[in-house]
Amino acid sequence: MDLFPCHDHFVKIITRTTMPTTRSPTFQPTKKWIRVLAASAPIIPWLVQLVQPRWLRSPFTPRQLIYTHNSIPLIFAPWTLEHTSLPAVLSRAVQVAVFWNTLPCSVIYCYLLWAPVALVRTLVGYLLSRSVGWAYPSLFCHWALYETVEGFGPLLVAILFIPSTPVNHPVPEAQIGYMIAGLTFALALLDRAPWTYGVAVVCGSVLALGYHVVRLARQNPKHPMMLMHTNMPRS
Repeated sequence: MDLFPCHDHFVKIITRTTMPTTRSPTFQPTKKWIRVLAASAPIIPWLVQLVQPRWLRSPFTPRQLIYTHNSIPLIFAPWTLEHTSLPAVLSRAVQVAVFWNTLPCSVIYCYLLWAPVALVRTLVGYLLSRSVGWAYPSLFCHWALYETVEGFGPLLVAILFIPSTPVNHPVPEAQIGYMIAGLTFALALLDRAPWTYGVAVVCGSVLALGYHVVRLARQNPKHPMMLMHTNMPRS
């Protein structure tokens, strides 16, 4: 007769909570040509500028939606190019490195995230300038409305928050936070876009929270003591 019917269940719980975890469920090694295509996405504007500069679109700013209702820059924002300075080149180099090493299959995922990030970014610009900003001058921020958005930097930051994102190699959870913080600070500094990257962090955090809530709801966990009656041997 087993005197500790729930012993095995408690051992599983302790092992699960104490062992280090990685993003191995989302580990998806990819083919080299896919990695090349993904890594080339941030440098497409440079190639377009060499071939036909007139094809380039202007970067996205919230004022384009608020004042002129022009949505074309919003659609092409990840592939726009305004600055060709050294910080802009370094920013694109970092984006290429992230796509190549960590997120080779996430160009489409990043672009799908662009709509909520851009809309929240527009709302923040509206609130801190035309809406609340005029009523309370202390909250007025001109840069929140006119800050330009270009490249995949903010979207890379947002998508790294989501645990289900397919990655190129397992990343320990203990290092994910440091990687996201360092990447966010570096790209925000190089792109001179603190408002955009701040919104990207908020959107990524909200999506990550929603993912965990949905996952917990689907698992329908039960307390270990509730299994006592089901594991007890019948006399």
